[in-house]
Order: sequence, then structure tokens, then C-alpha cells
Amino acid sequence: MAVGGKTVINIKGFKPEEWLVNGITTGHGGRIVVSGLASDDQSHVTVLNQNGELLRQDKFRSRHKDKYPHHPHRFCAILPGFKVATVAAPCEIGLYDVRNGLYTEKTIPDITTNWYDDMCVRCVATDIVKEQILVGTNYRLVFVFDYELKFCHTMKLPYLVRSLFDMAVVSNALLVCDYEKKTALTVTEEEGGGRLYRELSLFASPDPDEPDWIPISVCKDKSGFIYILWVRYRADGRQCVVVKYSKDGHRRVSSKPVNKDSYCLSILEAHNIGSLLVATLDSGKLFSFDMKINF
Repeated sequence: MAVGGKTVINIKGFKPEEWLVNGITTGHGGRIVVSGLASDDQSHVTVLNQNGELLRQDKFRSRHKDKYPHHPHRFCAILPGFKVATVAAPCEIGLYDVRNGLYTEKTIPDITTNWYDDMCVRCVATDIVKEQILVGTNYRLVFVFDYELKFCHTMKLPYLVRSLFDMAVVSNALLVCDYEKKTALTVTEEEGGGRLYRELSLFASPDPDEPDWIPISVCKDKSGFIYILWVRYRADGRQCVVVKYSKDGHRRVSSKPVNKDSYCLSILEAHNIGSLLVATLDSGKLFSFDMKINF
């Protein structure tokens, strides 16, 4: 039921407090894709239609559990057509077809020598203009692949970034959510590639007088406006808010408090209606906000 432009969706097949949602993206035909952890050695990809009804759900067992001590948290980003780029901890990258669940995967250390034994994927984003997949890690390294999973090159984030948590391509730059430094900023690639440097765009937190807000998820709408999910930890639990920013990131347009368990967000554009989707970490709930009413 929609109340005040907000709809609550319970994800079918999701096991609350057992499974996790690590990522969310939207794609062709209004499909919604959520991905995450299903067990100590399994991850899931769940596909919903624009009304939140279950279309398919697939689980994948990690092939790296014995070698790397990481649970297979899974993240996702949309590609043109029916494909989704997805990465799973510690070192897996793949292409998932939302129509039939067909999954093609590669192990990142097998295709690049820049991978370290204690490295782990943290997030994934797509650059539609350059037709590239960007994989963020727990180091300051971003691995770049083409749409066929061919390794292109590695980009190194500047030293001012400590802990990459999420990222998105915005206006030919990379918007980075830094969990440890509690900042969101844009960086842009130097001529010739290989290294990133800071742009003059630092995103203001929900309340500049309260320094404990942490950015954990970012997305943009088709008009170029930017949305960042911020969280802070209080004595009585988590507090979450989504802030809408101008296209250049210099101005806060609006903000909205969201569920305290919110973890990641995406934009759904269907039938000329824009909705902001906010997924919770472990409750299996997905909140859909009509952007005309709420933002």
C-alpha cells in the first residue's frame, strides 16, 4: 500500500535476519535486481518486477571460500539490455542475465597481476558512456573491465580516500563514498588513465554541525541529480537519511529520513514515473518513494 508516496515491498523468497542485501540496481522493463549474502558460502541475485513481484531468484556458491576468508557478499550494477554486472567477495566478477539467470563469471586474480591476497571487492559501478565496469576494493584500487569482462586497467584512488564503500559515475567523474573518513567526494581520472585525483566537489553531509554522518550508498537519476544515503550511529540505534544534491554536487536540494536499517539505494524509471528505491540490509524490505512527492 502506498502512503504519502511511499510503498513498502516485502521481497519474496528472502530470509529475514539470515540473508543480506548488499546491492540494488534497476534495468530493462522496470526490473529491480537486489543481490547479497545468502549464507557463509552462498550469495543470491533476486529479480523483481516494478511492482515488487518475484520474477526469479538464484543462489551461487562461492568457489573461493577455502582460499580467502571472506563471506561472498554480492553487489550489482545495471548494464544495457538484460544484463547485470555483479561482483562477489572476495574476488569474483560476473554477468547475470535477468531473463533466465544465466551467469558468466571470472576470478579477478586470474586475469590481472594487481590483485593482492588480502584484497576484497567492495562495490561495482558501470560507466555507460565508456562502456566499462568499475570494481571497487578494500584497497584504494578500482579495477576496470569492458562489458565482456576483459580487464582494461587499474585506477588508483588518491590518498585522501581511505575506505571505499560505494561509488557511481557522475558527469565524467567518479563519486566515492568513504566510510572511514565519513565523506563523499568526486575524483576524476588523469589524462592517460591509471591514477585518480580529487575534484573540487565535496558533498555536504545531512547536518554539517554533526560530524558523525557516514555515506554508504549513491545513485543518480536520469536528469543528473545525485542521491546519497547517509547513516549515523546513536545510542538508540541507526539513523538514516537520503539527501538529494544538485547535478554538480554543490547544493543540497532536499532530504528525507528513511528506515533505520536502510543500506543501499537505486532509481527506478518506469512509465515516466521516477521512484527512489531504498533496500534494508537484513529485513527483506524495499521502500519505494515517489520522487515527485518526496524529493
